[in-house]
Amino acid sequence: MNKKQFRLLSKAMLIFFVFIIIAFSVSIFYLVHAMDIFIEKDLEHSFKKSEFRLSSYIQKHHTLPRVPEHIKITLLQDTTIINYSIEYKDTVMLSFRSNQEETFRKKTFIRKIDNNFYRFELVKHLEDFLKLRAVIFRSIFYAFALLMFGVLIFNYLLSGMLFKPFYLIIEEMQKFRIGTNSQRQNINSSTIEFRELENMVVEMTNRINKDFQNLKEYTENMSHELQTPLTIIRNKLEKLMADEIVMDKQSRSIKSIYNEINHLSNLGKTLNLLTKIENGEFQQTKTIHTKFVIEKHLESVQELASLKNIDIQTDISEEHTINMDPFLFDIVIKNLIRNSIRYGTNEGPITIHADKSELIIGNFGQELKFPSNQIFSRFRKLDQNPGSLGLGLAIVKKICDLNNLTISYNYSDNQHWFVINSVEVV
Repeated sequence: MNKKQFRLLSKAMLIFFVFIIIAFSVSIFYLVHAMDIFIEKDLEHSFKKSEFRLSSYIQKHHTLPRVPEHIKITLLQDTTIINYSIEYKDTVMLSFRSNQEETFRKKTFIRKIDNNFYRFELVKHLEDFLKLRAVIFRSIFYAFALLMFGVLIFNYLLSGMLFKPFYLIIEEMQKFRIGTNSQRQNINSSTIEFRELENMVVEMTNRINKDFQNLKEYTENMSHELQTPLTIIRNKLEKLMADEIVMDKQSRSIKSIYNEINHLSNLGKTLNLLTKIENGEFQQTKTIHTKFVIEKHLESVQELASLKNIDIQTDISEEHTINMDPFLFDIVIKNLIRNSIRYGTNEGPITIHADKSELIIGNFGQELKFPSNQIFSRFRKLDQNPGSLGLGLAIVKKICDLNNLTISYNYSDNQHWFVINSVEVV
């Protein structure tokens, strides 16, 4: 399962978001707790002042003072059971200031004054404290929302401005093709890290191109130098083959040497071609309507198929297209069709089918003598045919991989099937 991917800045901002949310939650908890403690202390201080003032009045005048209706002081007659516990309760009452129902804190307790017991029921206005707490909480929430919005805007501006040189460097790296001398866009940035990254990328691409050119020259020189003596040897052998006296005595040896020389020459050319394909030297990509190309190749191999009494049946849609260098597509079709004829049997026809999305080539033949997942490996031959290099299907697989195509193989009902599909590039 692929992990979800994020941009570097987005990932940093996500971590920052999580940190801010945690810090905000802790801050809210602390502020609410501190506000509650402040309210409790302030109310208790107010209760103490009222209690002292009322108690002093009773002690001085030996009578109950006149108090507002929401405050009650009662002289207890029955003193057998006295509960000295203090009770606090929040209640909703009609406010004498606003003439509306508001929240009050009620404190109930018993005090002994001059051998008499009095029950006090004092109330203090709580609504203002609650409103203050709500305003503070709402202000913090708005500040947090504004901070989050600012961070998002900051993230957007950073990704578009601060990180623009970085994205340009990435784009240049994606456009880089080995062996090409395309003009590179200079990245002007005052950020030291981006300039170091750009210099490193330039140095790396120059080194890659230099190594590639050295390897390419070495491969081409080796191929050329190898072909020259092989051509000379082949010409000498052809002269010997024209000599009937020599052929009467050494025909088997000379033919064997001649076949090996041709094999070695073809091997050098094929390996050189495979190296060029891997290095991406064929970049003339076009949209190819495959029906015309396939029919052209079938005309050239029709005589070869007739010699083996093999019919070729085609069902090729004109809508089937492939985006590829035409030279490479010729190699793919030539290898697959010639393989079908070379290794096919006359149990049934060679089938070539193409619809809008896939190309299928099948032929009758014996089952493979090795695991089917090795069929596209280099130097893996379908039989011991000395004329086979074992590179044809490896070249086909490499061409498909480099052109966003998939090629698969399976064997069923005594038939070998090769299927080529396009790959959607995300």
